Amino acid sequence: MQQAQNIFDTKYNKQLLIQYLKKIYGSEKAKQILEKHKNNLWEPYGVAYSLGKRSIEYFCLMFLQNTFVPSDNNSQRSLAPVHYEVWDLLQRQFIKDEFDKANIIIPRGTAKTTTCDLALTVWLHCYGLSKFTVIGAKKEEDAFQFIGNVRKQLEENPYIEYTFGKLINKRFGTVNKQEIELTNETCIKAVSSGSSVRGMNYKGTRPTVFIADDYQDANDVLSEEAREKKWKKWNDEIEEFGDTAVIRDGKKIKSATKIICIGTIMHNSCLISRLMQAKDYITMLRRAILLEPDQTVEDIFDTGLWAECKRIVYNNKLENPVEDGYQFYLKHKLEMDFPILWEDKWDRFNDLAIKYWKNKESFMQEKMNDASNIGEKKFKSNRVESPEEIESHTFTNVAARSV
Repeated sequence: MQQAQNIFDTKYNKQLLIQYLKKIYGSEKAKQILEKHKNNLWEPYGVAYSLGKRSIEYFCLMFLQNTFVPSDNNSQRSLAPVHYEVWDLLQRQFIKDEFDKANIIIPRGTAKTTTCDLALTVWLHCYGLSKFTVIGAKKEEDAFQFIGNVRKQLEENPYIEYTFGKLINKRFGTVNKQEIELTNETCIKAVSSGSSVRGMNYKGTRPTVFIADDYQDANDVLSEEAREKKWKKWNDEIEEFGDTAVIRDGKKIKSATKIICIGTIMHNSCLISRLMQAKDYITMLRRAILLEPDQTVEDIFDTGLWAECKRIVYNNKLENPVEDGYQFYLKHKLEMDFPILWEDKWDRFNDLAIKYWKNKESFMQEKMNDASNIGEKKFKSNRVESPEEIESHTFTNVAARSV
């Protein structure tokens, strides 16, 4: 007991509790709660427990702090506004019950699986708010990895174990790499996107939550036929395998199955692009570079100091052009910087500019969620060199061979 109390008795935990009590209840009410329950702040079913049930954001920052909060004991990055926006959307969907279906489109490398899938699943099942959650991953190994990450939180996170008890017990139910039955009689199952979910249920209960994480891959968007097949599978299976809301005497007593699709745009008519147009989905779309109205990525990387930097990077006469380009960027950093989605994650030169120049199409798709130029080849900045300059280059001789 004393050891459990010690992990909660920190300045961070106390300040966080007060901050979110004030945010939810107001200063006066928060003061009354703290005074009345001063001996029951961290106990099971205590103030922190109750607050976490009312605020997904607080739950993540408190009970999943080893994942989301930088400290001397971890190597976590500081969260960006986009992560709080994801939690706010989940708050609206699952606590306020404003809508049933969400389409979250954020760039590759924005910790979407951790911030959304993992955080939401752990929250739902700590409180028993979802009887049966199904996670749809791109591949089977991704599904297995997700289950492993959830299990690690439920079994090894001291904040969760003390507050919610032992939620995993192999003697109670199924616990394997694909499925977890918890001691609070709820179930989490992960499946690959190629698996059929028709008729799926847990002890007679149809899925109450479905989360699709990168549910489409390159093969799903290669052709119009492939895209139509993916769209049909989504409508025939995912949209139909859950349950509808129960309304009694004009009052909702049970919500419909909640559906979340999270990923990046891969084609203008891919699954995620089509869900953007669906009237029954709330879409959240974010891009790695925060552009001004009518501004384009080309306006940033193909003009001014960035264009000069590019010429350095692609100067074959330099011994280390990339390093020289980076030093040029550092020298003019204040003038060359621009607003980005995750300040603590991406270096503007290495993670954005270089990748844009190297493969614009992939960059626009993966980082900007813009598939408008897929299939369009553009050749820009063709520089004419004199015969003397051409002869000064060192070329690798690759002989053509017939097989």
